[in-house]
Amino acid sequence: MSLKYISSLATLGIIAFAAAPALAGSEASDSANFACVSENGTAVTVSQLNGNTKAVFRWQENLSELSGANATELCNDVAMRLNEYVAANYAAENDNSSKILSFRADQQLGLPAICATNDPKGSCEAVLFTLSPTEKPVQTANNLLTAILDEDLQSNKVGSQSSERGVQSISYSISILDLIFGPKFLK
Repeated sequence: MSLKYISSLATLGIIAFAAAPALAGSEASDSANFACVSENGTAVTVSQLNGNTKAVFRWQENLSELSGANATELCNDVAMRLNEYVAANYAAENDNSSKILSFRADQQLGLPAICATNDPKGSCEAVLFTLSPTEKPVQTANNLLTAILDEDLQSNKVGSQSSERGVQSISYSISILDLIFGPKFLK
């Protein structure tokens, strides 16, 4: 074999080895991821799957007075936390995983909080974000969750007991099959 032939084979092998991870990442994903996008100047946390997006949270600019963070920071942080929570708790190949994702208004350490959980009446499993202290943390979280959650996702509202006297903590349950895995999972 000539040195030129061996050199060409080695170069092709290196190129193929280097390109393999990039090609693997370009395959169509069976599961969605969450990201922050801008729609008409508004930060929106979306679920993305195979080029399709579904709005989850529409962030309002006046949140900085409630949370200490601007809308874009909250949008990015929540997208990251949702990606981590979903990766740890929902798997398309796992029939034992819950098929419901709930967004719950609650309080954590006395602060208003918005959480993710697979049980709309259960406790918070993943705190997505907290707000500045208020006298009525659950009521504040309830109002905010209803204000920022996309209207298309508010059809299944669930109330449950909270530690705040006379106030129910609300949750919105969403089909994980539709939101996260998309229609392809249902086939």
